Amino acid sequence: MFAKIKFANEKEEARGVMALLRKGRVRLHTVQENEEAFFFVPESALAVLDEVGVQYEIVERGGWDAVVQALRSAPARKV
Repeated sequence: MFAKIKFANEKEEARGVMALLRKGRVRLHTVQENEEAFFFVPESALAVLDEVGVQYEIVERGGWDAVVQALRSAPARKV
């Protein structure tokens, strides 16, 4: 299962992404919707975020099919 999450702010986003990258083996997919960035992470990654105290909100949960559908239908993130 995967969770679609949104970080509280850009600082928390940076802390969260760095924490997940340090653990390795974590799939991290981002989608831009209405000027907001959402991340799809395995549910096991939520424990990592909780461990380091990163503030995030779970928007929805779903399987791999939901992740693929969101990535296919979302516009690219602005650089």
